[in-house]
Amino acid sequence: MNGRVKVIKLGGSLLEDASRRAVVLRGIAASWKHGERIVLVHGGGKHIDAQLAKLGIPKRTHAGLRVTDDVTLPVVVAVLAGTVNKMLVSELIALGIRAAGISGSDGQTLTAEHHPPIGGVNLGHVGRVTKSDPTLLRAILGAAILPVVSSVAAAPNGSLLNVNADAAASSIAVAAGASSLVFLTDVAGLLDENGAVVSSVDPSGDCRQRRHASETRGGARGDECRRHECIDRTRNSDHASREPGSADNGETTCCCMTNRLVHSERSEESTVAQRRSLFGRGQVRHGRPL
Repeated sequence: MNGRVKVIKLGGSLLEDASRRAVVLRGIAASWKHGERIVLVHGGGKHIDAQLAKLGIPKRTHAGLRVTDDVTLPVVVAVLAGTVNKMLVSELIALGIRAAGISGSDGQTLTAEHHPPIGGVNLGHVGRVTKSDPTLLRAILGAAILPVVSSVAAAPNGSLLNVNADAAASSIAVAAGASSLVFLTDVAGLLDENGAVVSSVDPSGDCRQRRHASETRGGARGDECRRHECIDRTRNSDHASREPGSADNGETTCCCMTNRLVHSERSEESTVAQRRSLFGRGQVRHGRPL
């Protein structure tokens, strides 16, 4: 890729609520128009829940993960790679942005392995991302099109797997040598074991320590533990896993931006400038309201 990219992960109520989503997408569109190269990665858990309920299919979770059996998988793929992905693409197009939607399985953008059982419970078609290939993303960005990636990966045998969107975004950021990885979240920010917002994280080990504390003391939700893990993986990634020639020292700055950003009524130019100020070298930062 010519110039480094920013990977943004969107999920939770910021994705579900149309008015909040609209403000977020306007901010992304403004950044794109100001020359930032963006890859948007999304989940869609609440949309999946709604579709399962319509179809009368029970929702099952274990250890914070969706149990994705043979009946649930087609719904997950249809909602993530279809409904939600194309919704975001069409809304970006309405904002004057050329966008293209793909799933992580397209072009082997995301490769995953089956998640092992947890506590003896088989999670079904749930995957753990093992590799990301940015070739397709490079081609899309090279055509001045903003890629929108759903969190559906492919296993080496070709089967589709439901993967965590935070992990998907982290893997893509590492593979693409992204300048920054932004988690747009509907909680106050990155949380510690007591549920308090962490203003900054030392990449040398705080992520791993906080994740361990969250898991052992029960002070954070399952997705919060996984976000710690994703940041840890991104910050400690080997340069060899990055795209060749991706940039200077290959550092990726991580940032958790709060739900308060959607209340911003400031001008697009001001919003873009302040968003850029969030990313400092050598640390993981919790975003302030814009």
